[in-house]
Amino acid sequence: MAQRERPSEKWSPKEPSEREAVLDQLERITQSSLFRQSKRYPSFLRYVIEQSLAGTTDRLKERTLGVEVFQRPHDYDCNADPVVRVTAGEIRKRIAQYYMQPGHEDEIRIEIPLGTYVPEFRFPESRTGVVHAPAILQLPSPPVATQPEPDTPGPLPAREPRTVSRWWMFAAALLIATLSAAGYRFSTSSSPLDEFWESATASPGPALLCVSVQSDLQNPVDGAETAHPKDPPLQYELDRWMNRVGLSDATAMAQMASVLYSKNKDYRLKGDQSVTLDDLRQGSVVLIGAFNNSWTMRLTRELRFGFAADNVSPGRHWIIDRQRPGASQFQINSETPYKNVDKDYALIAKYQDQSCGCTVIVAGGLGEYGTIAAGEFLSNNKYFREVLSRAPRDWQRQNMEAIVSTTVIDGNSGPPHVVETYFW
Repeated sequence: MAQRERPSEKWSPKEPSEREAVLDQLERITQSSLFRQSKRYPSFLRYVIEQSLAGTTDRLKERTLGVEVFQRPHDYDCNADPVVRVTAGEIRKRIAQYYMQPGHEDEIRIEIPLGTYVPEFRFPESRTGVVHAPAILQLPSPPVATQPEPDTPGPLPAREPRTVSRWWMFAAALLIATLSAAGYRFSTSSSPLDEFWESATASPGPALLCVSVQSDLQNPVDGAETAHPKDPPLQYELDRWMNRVGLSDATAMAQMASVLYSKNKDYRLKGDQSVTLDDLRQGSVVLIGAFNNSWTMRLTRELRFGFAADNVSPGRHWIIDRQRPGASQFQINSETPYKNVDKDYALIAKYQDQSCGCTVIVAGGLGEYGTIAAGEFLSNNKYFREVLSRAPRDWQRQNMEAIVSTTVIDGNSGPPHVVETYFW
């Protein structure tokens, strides 16, 4: 099994030149296309970083942030008004997307770990695998990492709004529809699809279905759809965008749930923003969605195949092959009108992840149709059998990735087909 790359060590800026370097990196991030059109996200990020550099991390609490950054009253109800949690979750995604675009590999890394609002700083890792401080800091280099850092994807361009509803409503409705079909799909005891799922269903503890929750508040929060852009968001606007999921993700989630149900495997459903590393360590994990799922982006960035987007050519995003960095034949343009899309791709993966010590299954499409195709592929033995013609004899005991394609006609996706595989 391939050894995975160690992350760079955390770094605490202490010298004036070090703090200045972090502030310079902050400006690069906030001036990027992911942040500059928003007032809320740069303000939040700047506040937590400046407080951290000043050594006043005790101020980085939810209520304090709500008062200081978002001008909430001192006695406001954090549960009824989750503006801090929602904003932090979106910032985590945007920071991850920023570092996934080409050209940022040698920059200081700023992160806000899940479960805290205190930022962490890390030295960049060069493509030779050496973790090093930027030249401006004139610091000695930390030890050499075991493997080079792979190319990483860029940010997801703006896309047309999806049809969304509360995730549990979609899950309930679609699960009822798919469970009836699960009986004949999984009636045989030793199908290839059974063997694919075996390590996930045999692991202790319930499986975790991790799906992206739609928390994009930039329209109602930043004033794009409100009559008074400077007014703070009303509670109904926050409620409207909380706990929602796209229809394609909900469809795939129900299909994955049908597999687990047919195998008498207990499972939990959680939105990606509320999932922690401790959650991942409780059992197997199924990641649904790609660019909109922060855990998918995080846990696939060291695999051979992963997700990438191009902020130079808006709308273009693709499945990257890190063994062939220049290849990008599996790509779509998200700016294509929804009804004019004629092709989509998805990434399927199953592997043992060392960071959580668990089996991870990935089902994520470049677009909505790709995610639906991924759900079909992993819940229907007829489609999954295509893998066998490309698989080694002992594929059941190996990690694997597969790229599948689907043809789209008049807004309807066709059956998934395997176009690339990789086993290790």
